[in-house]
Amino acid sequence: MCHLISNLKSIFSNFTQGFGSFAKVVVTAFLLGSLSVSSFATTTVGESSDFNAMSNATWKANVVLALKSDGASSQATQTLSINVTELPDGGADYRVYKTTANGGDFFATPVALALGVNSISVASVDFDRAVKFQVSSADIRFDALTVNGVQLY
Repeated sequence: MCHLISNLKSIFSNFTQGFGSFAKVVVTAFLLGSLSVSSFATTTVGESSDFNAMSNATWKANVVLALKSDGASSQATQTLSINVTELPDGGADYRVYKTTANGGDFFATPVALALGVNSISVASVDFDRAVKFQVSSADIRFDALTVNGVQLY
């Protein structure tokens, strides 16, 4: 990021040569107004403290949407949204893990992640349960992660 800022300073300096100080202020305001900090702030699944590493050979990490111990709130619709900015070579998949009414485990069919916003919704139930979002790569890069309406990243 420091290299990017250095390059931007150099470009700005070259671009504004010969302009008066007022014009430099206007150009600076325009350039800064069109930049967003979030457009630079990305992380990977492996770097993020919001993901839990897994020892499974296929499924590398997960995000908890609900735990059985959460009680009634675990019964509600569970949602996750992740804005993927970069995928590893060969792509990456996600699947939903959830516990069932009889205490068993259910693993949904894997789905390929796509660049951009990926949203999942797990329907409400009438029993306490665990729900997790599992991914097949720690190298998935993202710039936004929201779980049950709460922005984590």
